[in-house]
Amino acid sequence: MVLLSETNTDPSQAEQGLLRKSILQAAQECFGAKGFHAVTMGELARAAGTDIGSIRFFFNDKIGLYRALLQESVTHVLDLLYKCTTQCQEGESPIALFLDRATQAASQHPWVRHMLIHEVLSENASQREFFIENFARRTADMLPQMIQHEVQLGRLQQDTNPKLASIALLGMTLFPFLTAPILSQAFDIRVDKDFASDLVEQCLKWLA
Repeated sequence: MVLLSETNTDPSQAEQGLLRKSILQAAQECFGAKGFHAVTMGELARAAGTDIGSIRFFFNDKIGLYRALLQESVTHVLDLLYKCTTQCQEGESPIALFLDRATQAASQHPWVRHMLIHEVLSENASQREFFIENFARRTADMLPQMIQHEVQLGRLQQDTNPKLASIALLGMTLFPFLTAPILSQAFDIRVDKDFASDLVEQCLKWLA
């Protein structure tokens, strides 16, 4: 067990980094399986192979840990999506890149689906305002700008509404993963990495 609160009171920076990473990984698994409210600090500590004091050292409390996990995971995804609008190679479609990266991210981070359903979308969701202020607003700024740029280049129809088109893109990429348990049974499909690639292919055919 790796601790910061007992014998290992002065760990190196590398040791601290490894421990922090292991706590975040354990939190991702625990929150993804049970949700924020159902997971205790003790469960998180056991899953990470450490103690509660070590979690408090890095994150102060469970909310701090949860938000740090969101910051690291979702911000990384948003950075990738932002690059779709700023670093496209000549001939590349930012919309195609967005669809690909968004669906791949959704398939590779299933815990985010659980978080969105239970902590953001549900009634009296505990993390809704935090999510809106830190992530949703950035997306709401980025996507319409990307759509408007494509309109100006003549790649989309001139009467395209950037905000509504952005919502449609989000629906294409997020809805199938948010409703995965239903889609899996109703359509007899597996919502996985291969599904994400096939979904992008179909979306691009509709947009062509």
